[in-house]
Amino acid sequence: RAVWPLPERFHVSIHRYGNNTFKAPHSGFANREDEIDTLFEIIGYRKFCVSECGFHMAPERSWRTFLRTVRLSEQQHANYLRQEMLFWEHAGAEFACIFQLNDGPTNQREHRYGIRRFDGTWKPSASRL
Repeated sequence: RAVWPLPERFHVSIHRYGNNTFKAPHSGFANREDEIDTLFEIIGYRKFCVSECGFHMAPERSWRTFLRTVRLSEQQHANYLRQEMLFWEHAGAEFACIFQLNDGPTNQREHRYGIRRFDGTWKPSASRL
């Protein structure tokens, strides 16, 4: 529950996860810039940060590909994370944090957001940030 209206001294923290594309906005928005415009309508021009964001590399069934199993490649993951960091910098975020340093032990979505593999080796995304 939020205190409304937000006191001026409050900073705002948001989480934003894409649907494994960088450009696609969430449902109800024309584009990602429209999401930011709406964010500012809500918070005014208070300082904000992105305390979680990211893209997963787990396989998933996609309606867009007629239920074929798809997953991001390591290069797509690296490119999307780089674009995400630049997007938030341009939007004025104080900082942005990628959810999950290390991948987990399974191929489940929650275990595949990392920039380091479960075996401890770095993914290309680690060097793109």
